[in-house]
Amino acid sequence: MTTSGVDTLPQVERRTWVAALHELAAVTMVLVAIGALAINWADVYISFGPTNDQPKVLPEHVTGWRVWSATLAVAAVVGLVASRIRRRGFGGTMWIHVLLAVAGAAAVVGFHVTTAPTPAPHPEEPRHRIPVCHSGSLHCPGGG
Repeated sequence: MTTSGVDTLPQVERRTWVAALHELAAVTMVLVAIGALAINWADVYISFGPTNDQPKVLPEHVTGWRVWSATLAVAAVVGLVASRIRRRGFGGTMWIHVLLAVAGAAAVVGFHVTTAPTPAPHPEEPRHRIPVCHSGSLHCPGGG
């Protein structure tokens, strides 16, 4: 079809191309989100070097997990909807999006970062380091 001498795609083909671009963007975003969740988890729980410290979970790690989990969920839904629009049924590339949605859910659960438990406070040290003297004891420092 032409409109003022310019070739245009029919409406159905345009919708298919737009849906295909959305599918591609969704697949890319799901993979990026899974990678970001893995990096966020590794930043907390994997340490190299001589120290075997407890994991240091910072508020940024928890916020990062929440943001990337939400991003992954939205991208997975966009991919499923775009695939459905493009194919008008379950088939074609739909199985890829279902597989990515399952992998994304597994990544959200597997790379979950929780707030670190607060360590128990250390018992207070005694204020006086001198032994307690009882009346009649001959073992007191400085006399009896």
